[in-house]
Amino acid sequence: MIDRIARLKVLVLPRIEAEASLLGLTFIATLAPLLRVQLLTGTVVNACLVLALLSLGKKQALAVALFPSTIAALTGTLPLPLIPLIPVIVIGNAILIQVFDFFKSRGFLTAALTSGLAKFAFLTLAGQLFLGLFSSAAVARGLSSVMSYMQLVTAMLGCLAAYCIVRLFKSGEKHAKNY
Repeated sequence: MIDRIARLKVLVLPRIEAEASLLGLTFIATLAPLLRVQLLTGTVVNACLVLALLSLGKKQALAVALFPSTIAALTGTLPLPLIPLIPVIVIGNAILIQVFDFFKSRGFLTAALTSGLAKFAFLTLAGQLFLGLFSSAAVARGLSSVMSYMQLVTAMLGCLAAYCIVRLFKSGEKHAKNY
């Protein structure tokens, strides 16, 4: 009986931890738009995406990427002219995840820089295309920063936050093993 319980713990507990991590990161990323400051919101969302990728895998990280922009639209934190860009923003988040995953074997810094630049380039180009086609010049100027340099800043800060969190957990694990 005890052997059976031990085997069950080995099989079930890691799965429960993974599901709890996925729910927690999705919850944080989904509520981030309620901060109503793009610098904070973007940093938190990008950190959640990188943490989900590193701790749970690409498929789960992509699941986390689906919700923040939709919640931002529903709560009014996403500017009204950008609502049609929600699929583009989700694709930008997916690009961050895919590129980070591809480059992570070359080091965290390389993965962070390349994935942040890739997301920035994609969203800047898509934003300029969209804003040039559908918006007035005044609206385009006002919203261009939301879809350009701020994406690079929040991607880099999100990667930095994720790096700090990973390091914190790793040092905590080493400390716990010493006891």
